[in-house]
Amino acid sequence: MATLKTSFILLFFASVSLYASGTDAIYQRLEHYYGRVEQYQARVSQENYWPQLELTKKSSGMLYYDASRLILRYDDPDGQLLRIDSSGVLIYDPASNQVMRTDAMDIQLKPMALLQTYWQDAEISIPEEDKTHTLLQLKNADDTVITCHIRDDHIYQLTFTDVKGNRVGYRFSDEILNQPIPDAVFDFEITEKMNVIDNRQKGE
Repeated sequence: MATLKTSFILLFFASVSLYASGTDAIYQRLEHYYGRVEQYQARVSQENYWPQLELTKKSSGMLYYDASRLILRYDDPDGQLLRIDSSGVLIYDPASNQVMRTDAMDIQLKPMALLQTYWQDAEISIPEEDKTHTLLQLKNADDTVITCHIRDDHIYQLTFTDVKGNRVGYRFSDEILNQPIPDAVFDFEITEKMNVIDNRQKGE
């Protein structure tokens, strides 16, 4: 009986060790994939859902980033954009002809950066895994649940759901890696006719 109990304990700890190494290995493969990315282009589809309002909002556009700049140019809604660079965050809404400027965000829209924000302190599980696809689920202290779909060692879908069921999802497709991105892609001209709201901290 003692031998059987000891064998069970050893088997339990072995399975925990294998599981932990599984999540660590996945993270290392993702780090390797995105660590070699200097320029990135992809199509992004975004879906927001608010259950209390029974409201779903979908948007899509092109995401571009390099070491110091990121811009998301929407084609639906047409003309909206979000840019992050050394000057902070710029958001433009053509419907209201309004520009909003703030200091840089802690969270970026890069696929790996989004996952890294929650990885360290999360409970991580692998609900599904096969040769071509892995589904990770992360749950952090405030009960935010992040589901991450991985294929060929890169992230193609991320979904964040808070404790109230509010949800935002991002899907990345048509990736182009390490191809030069013209400076013009990151350019945006603020004209005198635009209503500019600048909430950046002055002098920083």
